[in-house]
Amino acid sequence: MPKYDYEKGEELGRGQFGVVHRAVIITTGVVVAVKKLIKGTSRKEGIETATLREIMLLQELKHENIIDMIEVYCHNGSISLVLELCLTDLEIIIKDRSVRLSAAQVKGYMLGTMNGVAFCHENWVLHRDLKPGNVFLTTKGVVKVGDFGLARSYGSPERKYTGGVVTPWYRAPELLFGAKFYGTAVDLWSIGCIFAELLNREPLLPGNSDIEQLSRIFTARGTPTDQTWPGVASLPDYIRFQDQPGTPLSELCPTGTASELHLLNGLLTLCPGQRITAPTALEHIYFREAPLPAEPAELVPASRQTPTGSPAGRAVDLHMFLEGGIGREMIEGEVAVRAVGGSGGRRGKRTRADESSTSAAGSPPADSTAHNGSLKLDPLPDPATHPCEETLKV
Repeated sequence: MPKYDYEKGEELGRGQFGVVHRAVIITTGVVVAVKKLIKGTSRKEGIETATLREIMLLQELKHENIIDMIEVYCHNGSISLVLELCLTDLEIIIKDRSVRLSAAQVKGYMLGTMNGVAFCHENWVLHRDLKPGNVFLTTKGVVKVGDFGLARSYGSPERKYTGGVVTPWYRAPELLFGAKFYGTAVDLWSIGCIFAELLNREPLLPGNSDIEQLSRIFTARGTPTDQTWPGVASLPDYIRFQDQPGTPLSELCPTGTASELHLLNGLLTLCPGQRITAPTALEHIYFREAPLPAEPAELVPASRQTPTGSPAGRAVDLHMFLEGGIGREMIEGEVAVRAVGGSGGRRGKRTRADESSTSAAGSPPADSTAHNGSLKLDPLPDPATHPCEETLKV
């Protein structure tokens, strides 16, 4: 039986994997989404592995920028998941042409996403399906990383993983080449694609097949070689592409600033061993220079607010979760923030007072420095002198 008593409201959506209803916790008045999972028609007994894995991970990952789950309960042989309704997601915001995104808002979305993913990686969890539609926004403007249906724990050096993860437009090149041994770099590539999409308001690499996806990647970033990406030719599905020099990021994202493009370059580095990590990205000067990341209340688009300025409180569209494939069984909303202490707190956040005074302890990170009020960004390591540190097995 559930921990709380709920008053069930109208149906919000229905799909292959379940039915979602709006509900209210009677004792608190909090509006939530209750998803009742539909029993499969196969003879297989018990809960699906992907659903069980997602439930277990959401129970463990408690962070301000990760979707939280209120409870899971079983009633009359059916499993129901309880989550708080969210306001919207980045995909809806990006596609809404009536919404004008400021540099501070884009930075706020990126900071929340990076904080959530960094916490996952600190706790040995790969998300493996990051895209704008899986980054949510609460009514208070808190960014939440959600949809952990394809996520899983990692850490064993000999464990093989499937390459068929991540929506193709946001899939890292090593996955497209069939890598079975990979790590956190696959999530950082996806964040890079999200970042570019926030800047351009359209997908950066919209391929229609794996081959076209790789072609678009190499047209944008250049064709890899064994010198720039050691071991690439030994990947299971490697095929040689025509040599491409790549396209300057300033042409791919014409509105990008120097620090935006420098961070984007680190996120979209072809060699996974040279790709920037989430902790390093959080220390990038991009998050510390003006304009500072917008506060959560400033991240709610005006079109999602009532005339009085308060959030409209409308539930996010659910069709993408209800009609999706594996791993879409349970994410229909977001839950209240349940922040944890220690390393679980929000990182990278600085007050405006912090920006106005810089001490030796607060100097810019090693990969970027500021001199005389102008921004100087050091180039990424040369593959010829700094070989790829991550060896991909086959």
